[in-house]
Amino acid sequence: PAGFRNETSPGRLMATFVLVVALAAFGVSSYLAWAGLTGSKVAGCGGGGAVFDCGHVLTTKWSAVFGVPVGLFGAIAWAGVLLGVCVSLLKPGSNSTNRLAWMGIVLFGYSAGLAAIWFVSLQYFEIGHWCPWCLAAHACGLLIAIALMIRRPFPIGTGAGLTSIAAMGVAAMMAVQMVSPERELHQETRHDVIVTPNMPTSTVPEGGVFGAPADESDGGSEGVFEPPTFDDAQSEPDPKLRDLQASLHGWGTLLALTQPRLTNSLVLYAPSAKTVAGVAQATRKDDKKKPEGSGTKQDESQDQGKQTDERRLVSIRGGLVKLDAKVWPILGDPQARYVFVEMFDYACPHCRNTHNAIRHSFDTLGDELAIIVLPVPLNGRCNDTVLNTEPKFSESCELSKLAVACWRVDPARFVEFHNWMFEGPSAPSYANAKRRADELVGKKAIDAELSKKAPGQYIAKHVELYKRAGQGTIPKLLFPGTTIDGEYNNGSALVDKIRRECR
Repeated sequence: PAGFRNETSPGRLMATFVLVVALAAFGVSSYLAWAGLTGSKVAGCGGGGAVFDCGHVLTTKWSAVFGVPVGLFGAIAWAGVLLGVCVSLLKPGSNSTNRLAWMGIVLFGYSAGLAAIWFVSLQYFEIGHWCPWCLAAHACGLLIAIALMIRRPFPIGTGAGLTSIAAMGVAAMMAVQMVSPERELHQETRHDVIVTPNMPTSTVPEGGVFGAPADESDGGSEGVFEPPTFDDAQSEPDPKLRDLQASLHGWGTLLALTQPRLTNSLVLYAPSAKTVAGVAQATRKDDKKKPEGSGTKQDESQDQGKQTDERRLVSIRGGLVKLDAKVWPILGDPQARYVFVEMFDYACPHCRNTHNAIRHSFDTLGDELAIIVLPVPLNGRCNDTVLNTEPKFSESCELSKLAVACWRVDPARFVEFHNWMFEGPSAPSYANAKRRADELVGKKAIDAELSKKAPGQYIAKHVELYKRAGQGTIPKLLFPGTTIDGEYNNGSALVDKIRRECR
């Protein structure tokens, strides 16, 4: 007997159907294998925590077996199916060669179908994100498995034996994945450094700084990224007060060192505009009392003002973009030895895990470290790169604006607020976060700041810089020569990375 259920091979029509579907699956699996082996980004996928986020799915431990991308095993399996189909088409009939070819097709086809059920379940129940390319490959596996079940090329006994072998192979793969350690959830992109991180302001091309919302320049396509321009006149302090604010930076740092319980880290930036205005008024009164002829002290004051007004430029993407550390939300002293940029969303689980590594870095490096922290909400209402907003990011816009408002009102207390926002497994609700901000900086002050346009304009600037940084996965750690996309949960490794990248 030939061994086929109806004494003949499944036929040319069935073989052609399997050939077409297997070719599509082989192409998709090969592409995913290439992306996994080279660490390349998958085309056409969202990022930053979107529902369809291939970068997230393909960096979990479920995307590999013994460190080898699952896509490579899939490509090998589909190559076996294609070989079997080619043999079947070249040697039609019920001969032994054709029978062996269809046994291979059935074995690989059932394996693909069972693996598809496993991986689709993982994306739904465990990972929480979807990879369209993976789903396309899995759909092909299910199609062929269902077609083979309907056509049933072999008798029940032979079919059951092949099904058992396929099930044991998939079960072994599942067991290996379950006991495998978590993979690193980040990818690193190197940039050719074209300038030094702390290049003097005088060497920056005109319009070259990406700045915060106090400057009308947006920095152009490269250079220093400037702050946003405020539409609300009250949201921008008087230029003279801004100069005094910069000169008082050292007092803010001293406060952080003497009151660590208030900050749990180092104070970042400078006093609020309201505080500066009070000090300015007191200073003017003192000046009236000073005797004339104190020219030496005045000169010293002017020299000191020139020093504090000098920008501390932090380069990212190889120096194509530079930020002035003194005009953005920052943890630590802008003049610290090591300064880099972090983009995050308070509601992002990977950002929360990365924050633990950042806290470890502060514990290790102390006042040598400062981080420019830029909230980038993964919510389509304030971030047009997000096409589908997940429920957990429903309040991300409000939480991010609240954080910016807290920083603008009282930079010293912002550190405590920022760390509090990352406590626990998930982000607090906006109502709870608002209550905490009221406690730290005062309800009237925070309400007044939130009524202005400035917090929203800062977030818009953060999103703009996020786009320049390649958008996609959050969190992002941006160094002069490296961009790290995704969760970085190894504190010791991060310390080494900071020392190496920020020197």
